[in-house]
Amino acid sequence: MIAILPDQQVAYCGEAGAYAEQALMRVFGENTPKLAVSSFPGIFDAVLQGTACAGVVPVENSLTGSIHENYDLFLRYPGAVIVGEYKLRIVHCLIANQGADMESIRTIRSHPQGFAQCREFLEKHPDWPLEPATTTATAVTSVARDKALSIAAIAGEVAAKIHNLKVLREGIETNPQNYTRFAIISRRTGGTAPALSGSFKPNKASLVLSIPDKPGSLVECLRILSEKGINLSKLESRPLVGRPWEYLFYVDVNIPGEEGIFDSAIAELKTKTLNFYFLGSYEASL
Repeated sequence: MIAILPDQQVAYCGEAGAYAEQALMRVFGENTPKLAVSSFPGIFDAVLQGTACAGVVPVENSLTGSIHENYDLFLRYPGAVIVGEYKLRIVHCLIANQGADMESIRTIRSHPQGFAQCREFLEKHPDWPLEPATTTATAVTSVARDKALSIAAIAGEVAAKIHNLKVLREGIETNPQNYTRFAIISRRTGGTAPALSGSFKPNKASLVLSIPDKPGSLVECLRILSEKGINLSKLESRPLVGRPWEYLFYVDVNIPGEEGIFDSAIAELKTKTLNFYFLGSYEASL
């Protein structure tokens, strides 16, 4: 658990009952002051402007992969740094107003990730139009507001209880091994140090690289990690916006226990890359 001062708050996107709020409470404690914002960039804005001391941002799902638009925010907001991560088990429910049933439903609302994670369930109901929402929790709020028996949302049971709505189906995600990985972000202070209190034991780091367009460039970077005994846990390429056919590589690595090895590898990587971004070092599991 990460410690914060009593007068500080933590930002997340959505409303009460959102999965991000659940992750926030697991990391910081149930009584932590929370700041709900309406967009993922809003989390970064709140952290960098000092309105919040930290933020909780979903970056990856075990069924649908990376949430690319949120990864890209780290490059738009270089003043933010990852200080932790939390993997939350996601159980999706089909939620509707009291009095609704499966036969009355005509439209489904959720975040696009919610639709993707429940693909097999939704394929059994191809006549249901899908209406995207900012988050799963905002989808539930809209269902409660509209009071229509023909509209349902895909979200967590907590959101249904908050609005006194009905769970029509529970566990509709395609695979029960459905986890979302949330990055805990804070503001950089003097390099890469987080602007938070608490005990930090970094054993994982996230990096972004761009490399020369020549044979062996990526192999050289990977060789540096291999020779120093650093395990690569994730490698993913993303198009470099505005520069067709050029790519950024998003990398997660495990930090060795022996002091100095990781810093040496980073210094050497910087000599082999065109651009190098250090997104943060943190505990792999809080």
